Amino acid sequence: MAINSKDKNLNKNNLKNTKSIIQKLETKKPKKTMQITPLEDASIKKLFKTIENKKTTPIILEYYDLPYRYNKTTVKFLAQNPHTLFVYWEISDEDKNNLIKKYGNDFFKTTIPLLVLTDLKNNKTYEIQIDDFTNNWYIHVNESHLQYQITLARKFKEVKPQLPLPLPIQNYISIVKSNVLETPNDHILFFKPNEKLEFKNILTNRITSKRITNNDNKQIKAIYKNYNELLNNKTAEFDFNNPSSAY
Repeated sequence: MAINSKDKNLNKNNLKNTKSIIQKLETKKPKKTMQITPLEDASIKKLFKTIENKKTTPIILEYYDLPYRYNKTTVKFLAQNPHTLFVYWEISDEDKNNLIKKYGNDFFKTTIPLLVLTDLKNNKTYEIQIDDFTNNWYIHVNESHLQYQITLARKFKEVKPQLPLPLPIQNYISIVKSNVLETPNDHILFFKPNEKLEFKNILTNRITSKRITNNDNKQIKAIYKNYNELLNNKTAEFDFNNPSSAY
């Protein structure tokens, strides 16, 4: 079989290309490898010393773990809102021992704890039974803008005639009384013309006053009318005989 000149030239070109590729592969530089030498003891010590001497910014933690009790006889309460009061109380170990000495070793077993809520404005008193496994309570009251006082007390489950001292008329033993608390209003304040309104800046504690004018009354007259209708509908749903409580 005869080979023409074109095929010869093609074979020569292919041979050249093959040789060129082989030469490039043979002359290609090998990959560089990095050798890791182990640190000597002196180098390691120097490294750790540098880390220890490095200045670090101290971290300030804004967290304070409050104790469960302070071993102090007290009862405090505040208004969470016009109709919810929060009460906290505690009896010190010394006062507990004094009560046991006075009323017997089983005093805390034969009595139940009470919170006595007194409405100072209307001269009403409500007894709220609590338990010995908590030190705080929420009390729901129906009326707002009143003055209240709380008494922490104990009441005997059964009246014992052999008690060393006669019980009070209320049939409970008062332990400690709270501060007097005035609850806020739960409605829009109704002002008359020329009456002063005081405004307090909570940042600067600065108090400024402003007189109510006839124009102010005209602007809020419609609001008062709608509010009265809403208030009458709302108060009809509540029973004002007794407050409720929860913990």
